[in-house]
Amino acid sequence: MSQRPSRERRPRPNLVWKDTVLVPAGQTVDILLEVSNPGLWMAHCHIAEHAESGMMFSFNVARTPEPIQ
Repeated sequence: MSQRPSRERRPRPNLVWKDTVLVPAGQTVDILLEVSNPGLWMAHCHIAEHAESGMMFSFNVARTPEPIQ
């Protein structure tokens, strides 16, 4: 995976915050994801038939442990 957001492995020069990414059929998109809010997160496709066939997943973001004094 690249270190910057890219589409079809070409870096994107215009970086903006988004909550939705359109991915045309057969293409790939690398994203940067900030997960500073602890809890259960979900990523999914907005097309119901795709979500029903498995194009969704969840992951848990743990709290950062407090440093030991």
